[in-house]
Amino acid sequence: MSIDQLQSNTVIHIPGLGAVRGKRDEQVPVVRFLNIPFATASKRWRPGTPVEGWKGIRDATKQGFSPPQGYRNPPLGVLLTGLEDHQYEDWFNEKDCLNLNIYAPDESVLGSIGEPLPVMVWIYGGAYRLGGTHTPLYDATNFVAASIERKKPVIVVAPNYRTNFFGFMASRELKEDINNDPTLTGEQRAVGNWGLQDQKQAFLWVRDHISAFKGNNRDITAFGESAGAVSIAYHMMIPAHHGLFEKAILQSGGLLTLPTQDIENQAQASFDRLCSHMGIPKEMPSREKMELLRAVPAKSIADYVQSNWSVTFGPTIDEVLIDGRVQAWIEDSSRLDPGVKRVLIGMNRDEGTMFAPPAGQLGCQWSDIRARYGAASELDLLDRLYDQPGDGDPNALAHANTRIMTDMLFHAPILSFASMLCKVDRIDTSVYFFDCHVDRLEKFQPGLGASHALDMLYLFDSLPCRNLLSEDETKLGKELRNIWFELATSKTPSPDILPVVRRLWEDGQGAADTSVIIFRRDFTVGRIHVNWITKETFDYWMRFYDYQAERMDRGDYSQGFSRS
Repeated sequence: MSIDQLQSNTVIHIPGLGAVRGKRDEQVPVVRFLNIPFATASKRWRPGTPVEGWKGIRDATKQGFSPPQGYRNPPLGVLLTGLEDHQYEDWFNEKDCLNLNIYAPDESVLGSIGEPLPVMVWIYGGAYRLGGTHTPLYDATNFVAASIERKKPVIVVAPNYRTNFFGFMASRELKEDINNDPTLTGEQRAVGNWGLQDQKQAFLWVRDHISAFKGNNRDITAFGESAGAVSIAYHMMIPAHHGLFEKAILQSGGLLTLPTQDIENQAQASFDRLCSHMGIPKEMPSREKMELLRAVPAKSIADYVQSNWSVTFGPTIDEVLIDGRVQAWIEDSSRLDPGVKRVLIGMNRDEGTMFAPPAGQLGCQWSDIRARYGAASELDLLDRLYDQPGDGDPNALAHANTRIMTDMLFHAPILSFASMLCKVDRIDTSVYFFDCHVDRLEKFQPGLGASHALDMLYLFDSLPCRNLLSEDETKLGKELRNIWFELATSKTPSPDILPVVRRLWEDGQGAADTSVIIFRRDFTVGRIHVNWITKETFDYWMRFYDYQAERMDRGDYSQGFSRS
């Protein structure tokens, strides 16, 4: 490796690609290399084309484009997006969005280390509808600096991947379009899973090129939150995506959080709505539909996604990469990547507060919630599990709905994947539970609690986070990072820091045989048993997802658990 020191810049020559100039941080011994392309989205709804290289020294000191998505800010606002004062075209570009950022210790640190460094690859969340490395929260400069201070230095790589209709659209028309393309072979014939394929290309880029940055391409930890965690779970279960990483950290996401969609019904319905919005007749021949959709400006599609939150996205059952519903996968541990040896998986106590409307905006009654989430034979059980708020108390009703969102979308799906991992002896599985709020956000939005995505404020220690966290919260963030570093860097992690869990419940009802890591409300780290969701509640939601799969396989896409 040839490294030239040029004032505050660092030039690294990547064999087979070219040179990149990064920039040292002024406060900590970390170099940022931004906007390094790993692929080009040269054609809409096709796999990315790997980058062949460039001439001269590429400027890697400025943030690159992110994938097309809605422009307006999600619930955590500017902290998550940083887009408030920018034009859409400044940040989003369909063709040139497949780039990655690298955060690495600078030469003053590398010079004293005799072996390549562990690599952590960050996969962002956003429900597969938004997200990108432009997000200020995901700046890993201080995260890497903390690893250096801990004497467990790591390199962080953060790639973009396509989301919403650009990364996860599927339909009969699109499947026909791909089947009629003679240039496509093998995995290229996958339908509706380009976002996952983008991630795979980024991991392969890391395998091929991270050694130029003093990274160990055989010591890779995938870590991600929400849809990022879900993506990591999919990679672990899709045979064609095995071997991308050796260790994994899944924050607030399991397979059932964003389960597979089928082409014929779920994905087709979203495709038809998009065509209708764009004025494309339903009866038009498939080829003409696809030609017209490819001609629609990316921003127009992104604006439609932004204004239609009822449109959902997820990996597609395409019989190329994904052969069936994930409800069956969680019963089959033989699908797990044999190369993965260590996993940390966990959740926040109040995941649902970001998604469940408050009392004054709920817009439904307990009877409506019962009809949607209760099996006819188990309505009394649903009443008991969620304290039967009835239709007269809006606050109690909103609280029950929030608990249902938490258990159904997060706690049960995450624990279902964790339960499978715990039973596999070759994988050392640790489980955590995050139970801390952010005081300043709690004052701004009372009741937010340990909401979905809140743990990332503690984890990354980026500048926006430092402006929000109190002294005690900052100390807890340090403890959280230390656990992440322990998993990523230690050849034999300390059981006191990362206790291995082999089962979550004993005899169907008891506590976990090994305690679970908890980040407590008093800003300390300790151990608990699995007591925030009962085995009875967990089993209820597993039956719910099984029924959903059976119902969809019958072509029944009406709302509800069971109305019979």
